[in-house]
Parts: sequence; structure tokens; C-alpha cells
Amino acid sequence: MVRDRLENADSPRVERAFREHGYAWVDGDPYEALFRRWVPDLPDLPASVNAVLAARAKALEAGSAQDTAELRDEVQKLGYTVRDADKVQHWRPLVKP
Repeated sequence: MVRDRLENADSPRVERAFREHGYAWVDGDPYEALFRRWVPDLPDLPASVNAVLAARAKALEAGSAQDTAELRDEVQKLGYTVRDADKVQHWRPLVKP
């Protein structure tokens, strides 16, 4: 949700505010290259993550924003993040600084 608000915000103004308050700013996702397209039963993911992403795919297809958001939170609890391009899910592991 915060990401959506930042994407819709006046980017130069937001960047200036971050820098003025001592926060780092980058123009893109530094972990972009880690995202991979999700396909059912992907062997690189734990079964629990595959199950949540399968349920989330159904919620995306049905247009259920609330279920989609709740299932995104579940994916994050399992150590991964997900984003969508149209109705296609892309995942990556959470990165710890």
C-alpha cells in the first residue's frame, strides 16, 4: 500500500523529502534482478509458499483485492515478496540488509 502511494506521488518531491531527512534514495528497485515469474509447484520455493501463491493467483483472477492483499502478507511472513504484472505474479526472497 505504501508502495502504491509512493508510485502515485510526485517523485521529485518525495525524493527531496527523503534526502532532507537523511534517508537514502534510489531511482529503482535495487533487488529487481531477483524477481522471478511464479509458476505452479515451482521447485525453488517451499511448498507452503507455492500453496499461498496458488491461492493468491485465484484471488487475482477473481479480482478480490482484499484476498490478494492478505495473501501477499502471508507470503511475506514466509520470507518472500510478490508483485504483479497484470495478473502474473513475480516473487523474490526478502532481502535482509
